[in-house]
Amino acid sequence: LVVTVSKDGQVSFATANGKSLLKEGPYSFTMRQEGLDKGAYIVSQNFKLDADEPIYGLGILQDGQLSLRGKSRYLRQDNTEDFVPIIQSIKGYGILWDNPSTANFRDDENGTVFESEVGEQVDYYFIYGGNADGVIAGIRKLTGSVPMLPMWSYGFMQSRERYKSSS
Repeated sequence: LVVTVSKDGQVSFATANGKSLLKEGPYSFTMRQEGLDKGAYIVSQNFKLDADEPIYGLGILQDGQLSLRGKSRYLRQDNTEDFVPIIQSIKGYGILWDNPSTANFRDDENGTVFESEVGEQVDYYFIYGGNADGVIAGIRKLTGSVPMLPMWSYGFMQSRERYKSSS
C-alpha cells in the first residue's frame, strides 16, 4: 500500500504497483452556534471514488439495494435499520468512519461524503485487504473478534413484548 499526502493535506491511497484506490476530497468543520452542542463541530470528509466503482455496507438497510452509489442515508439506529458506518469497495478496501455521533452518508456527482453532526476531528480508518475477506479481517482487527454465543442461547426465541395476557 502506498499512502501519499499532498501539499494541501489531502491523502490518497494506491496499491504497491501504483493502482489508485481512493483519494480524499475536501473536508470541513462547521462550528455549531446554538443548542446543546454549541461550540462543537459538524465534521465531514469527501472521498473521490471511480465513477463505475460500486460500494457496499452501512449495516442492515431495508431498501433492497446493495450498491450505495447515488444514495443518501441518515445514519441513526432505528427500529428496522441498524447502521454501521463502514463502506467497502470492490477494489479491496474499506472505510470505517470513526466519529461517535449520528451522521449522514451521501454519494453523488460531487463525491462520497461522511458527515457527523458532532465531532472534534475527521476520523476514519482506511482498511486495505485486497478483497472482501481481507477487508472484513481488517475490521475485526480494529474492533475485536466476535465471540460465539453460549450453546443454551441457540434455538427458538420469541419476545413476549406484544402479549398482554396469557390467554
